[in-house]
Amino acid sequence: MKRISLVIFINVVFLLNIKAQIKYHIYGSIDRKDVDKVYLYNSSDKIFIDSATLQTGIFDMKGNYNNPVVTMLITRIPPSYSKIILDNGEYNIKLDAHLKPNIVSTSVNHNLWMSKIKSNELKDNIKAKDSLLADYALQIEKGNYNLSVPYLAKYNDIQLQLLDYLKKLASDHSDCYITPYLLKDEAILTQDNFGSTFEKLNLEVQNNEWGKQLKALLDKTTTIKPDRNQFYFTMLGSKAIPVESKKENGDNFELASLKGKWVLLDFWASWCAPCRAE
Repeated sequence: MKRISLVIFINVVFLLNIKAQIKYHIYGSIDRKDVDKVYLYNSSDKIFIDSATLQTGIFDMKGNYNNPVVTMLITRIPPSYSKIILDNGEYNIKLDAHLKPNIVSTSVNHNLWMSKIKSNELKDNIKAKDSLLADYALQIEKGNYNLSVPYLAKYNDIQLQLLDYLKKLASDHSDCYITPYLLKDEAILTQDNFGSTFEKLNLEVQNNEWGKQLKALLDKTTTIKPDRNQFYFTMLGSKAIPVESKKENGDNFELASLKGKWVLLDFWASWCAPCRAE
């Protein structure tokens, strides 16, 4: 009886793993003679997934993977990187002479990611925000320091439009594996303004890698107690949120300890190797 139960358990686990796996087919061409091979890597941990040798400028690769994942299709000499949401489906990729990709895919998750990138609504929101901040900076240069309240109101309206867009994206694609990935870097989202929307996502989506990351970020916002409404804590002119970190010597550092002091801020890019080395 124990042997039968063990066999059944192993079969169930095996079937679940098969169900969870995705099947991909990536093929295409490169309009260059100096590229002889392409490589597919997992973007998050840089783990090698697949590769293909070009034959007369054409490549083809097929395989299985555990779940949808963000990947990079790479050429090494000369270097190029094409982002792909690896998923069930086919990917027809054409790289021109400048190694600029044109990707046509049947993958639901890849196409959803592309639709957000190409969204005119999102582009218009970014333009409106940039325009408002540029105008505000110009007013400050002119000595008009009493305009922060009306500008904050306008900025808030633009942020609310962005929030509406993100909520609709989540609601319309609540069962898409990649939905949390499209939301997890949006600083505007908090437990108060997005928690109920998150709870409406498919349970499998909530519990995937990106869903857990998004949930952790939302949970962190419940510990933030700004003077204004929760929504304002990421906004221009709002009070800085409590920040704690470790110094090089291991001592704790609190941002609040700098209150009332002159502080020189040194900004640098996190991806800049020389900056990090300093």
